[in-house]
Amino acid sequence: MRNDVVVTTRTYLLRHQLYRVHSAGHRTSTPILFLHGFLGEGEDFKPLLKRLAKNHYVLAVDFLGHGRSAIPANVRRMTMAQTLCDLHALLMHLSLPKVHLCGYSMGGRIALAFALRYPQHVVSLVLESASPGLATAEERDLRIEQDRRLAERLLNDGMQKFVATWETTPLFASQKKLLQCVWERQRRTRLRQRARGVAMSLLGIGTGAQPSYWERLITLNRPTLIMTGELDGKFSSIAHKMLEKNSKFQACTFAHTGHNIHIEQIERYASVIRDFVDSHK
Repeated sequence: MRNDVVVTTRTYLLRHQLYRVHSAGHRTSTPILFLHGFLGEGEDFKPLLKRLAKNHYVLAVDFLGHGRSAIPANVRRMTMAQTLCDLHALLMHLSLPKVHLCGYSMGGRIALAFALRYPQHVVSLVLESASPGLATAEERDLRIEQDRRLAERLLNDGMQKFVATWETTPLFASQKKLLQCVWERQRRTRLRQRARGVAMSLLGIGTGAQPSYWERLITLNRPTLIMTGELDGKFSSIAHKMLEKNSKFQACTFAHTGHNIHIEQIERYASVIRDFVDSHK
């Protein structure tokens, strides 16, 4: 029974920063590590951890600036390079030499970057509504400026107004069909994020601030599953281009689903994750 599953939450000091990590299940198989998206936290995956914990050891982490992990003093501590080093430190601290890595949106960008930098620690990779970044320097510069203005607006207006605007973007339109209790739970998660931490995340590890990994996709030799919702036109297009870069990637499209698949279609999502991971032990 899922209600009997205990999700344990612990805090670890990794490279002088506190990280909160959720875990469930028994360490009898290669763990599955879930990485959340922007405005999210590891607890977003709690219902999923409970569904998978019977036969898998599962974890979810709060990134710096999100959830109850630390907010560094300087945005340079939140870059992609620093985040990858922190994830590596987490695996070493927990004595987890190999993981199945599953990342959503921002977490997917980080998961992809980690698999490229530390392939020896990744058994398989699942990218949910994720991208390899922006291909050109011009695109990245434009996005950096957009995110700078967005971070400034967030700090001036506060989380309440920022979240209200964020939830009206077309990317999340399909979530209007969620059960009210699910929608409200997700909204509470967004609202309890700290404005300074979220703003620093935009500046430190936003899509414009990270390197482009488009040309490195061909070098990725770990089993990789790209998941998209059919109603998410933007990331469906990105996924198609990623598949053109590496024909060994697998794809899974979820019908009647938008950007946030693990919330909109949790039962099928759990089933797909379970099948993919079990086929690449």
